Amino acid sequence: MIFNRLIFGRFRSGASVLLPLPFVSFLFASFLSAMPFWEVPSECPGISAHAKFGRKGKHTESAADSHFEEGLSKMKRKDFDGAIDAFSQAVYFARNGYHPQSHYWLGICYMITLQDKKAILSLQKAVQQSVEPLPDAWVAMAEINIRNHDFVEARKCISSAMMNRASSERCSYLRGLMSDAEGQYAVAATHYKRALGKIPWTWTDCWMKYAECLMKMKRWADAIHQFQAILHSESILKGEPLDRIYHDIGVCRLGIGDHQGAIDNWFRSLDYNKENPEVWLQLGMLFEAEKHFSSAVKYYKEFARLMPPDSRDPRIQQVRDRITGIEHSLRPNETAPEIAQPSPYMRKQLEVQGGPAGYDGGGGYDTGGNGGGAPGGDSGANSGAEAGESPGPPVNDSDSGF
Repeated sequence: MIFNRLIFGRFRSGASVLLPLPFVSFLFASFLSAMPFWEVPSECPGISAHAKFGRKGKHTESAADSHFEEGLSKMKRKDFDGAIDAFSQAVYFARNGYHPQSHYWLGICYMITLQDKKAILSLQKAVQQSVEPLPDAWVAMAEINIRNHDFVEARKCISSAMMNRASSERCSYLRGLMSDAEGQYAVAATHYKRALGKIPWTWTDCWMKYAECLMKMKRWADAIHQFQAILHSESILKGEPLDRIYHDIGVCRLGIGDHQGAIDNWFRSLDYNKENPEVWLQLGMLFEAEKHFSSAVKYYKEFARLMPPDSRDPRIQQVRDRITGIEHSLRPNETAPEIAQPSPYMRKQLEVQGGPAGYDGGGGYDTGGNGGGAPGGDSGANSGAEAGESPGPPVNDSDSGF
């Protein structure tokens, strides 16, 4: 009926007018295309009025980004557990889990908190999702593998870092770390020095590792010069570890025989960080070597107290053994036991067998070879033994009955 009205144009007057077919098709198509919008409820997801402005809630970019910013803020406050939670939420809210920046910083937080397996997985995910080269992720994975002495994987990560445009200085630093972990200190020192570049040096961590390599090679004087240069550098150094520097200078001073210099630097180190167990251990060993045993025990106990309870460091048990040994040697010698008084029964036996001569009358036994008692030179104590008494060593025990 409607179709006939559209084609023939029937009006109230009853007259029929044939309308052009294109005009009728246009009206009919508009009518059909409008019908679905009328029939769909307004609350249907995906067709709401605000849909073109972006959805809110799970799996949306805005929620992921807000959690990402929260994670960065917590990292700045060194709340790494909170940052891990925030970055994990950012990945969760991102569509299909695609958020390479969150994966990268999540891996860094896992690395800082020594959760190495999780760190590797997150950093690998960041590399897979990132469109641009991500050399820092490869550098972090190399450091984790070096820390775990997986040098094969570490070399692969260093090569990948170079292919992804990591700086030559950074790669030299990684090679230094690997050689250092392998015990090749001379090679490590060469790589560290190459990474530092031209003087003046400003890379604090690399400079410290270079100086400590010299210390490990027992080049005490050269190491001291480098530590002093760090302390008096005209450049502003970030993260200068003063407690560690003075600890290392103390070790070098001890190496050249300067005990007082070592002690002074170690106490200076404690001024910056009293929770460093290594300094207390060094003090304990030095004072024990100088036979200042009471001070050595005091410092050893501080070392044992500051070590983590779940640590498997063998030095903890060794230090406890040393504390026990020293304290045992410091105890005053026990008073020599007094000769026991004879019991009434023994006195009776002495009187029967040897008379009073078997007893010296002064509260003890006459141990002279011919001092009475049984014939044949036996003493009164032996006579008592023949009568069934156990001679045994003299004791001073209130329960002995003497």
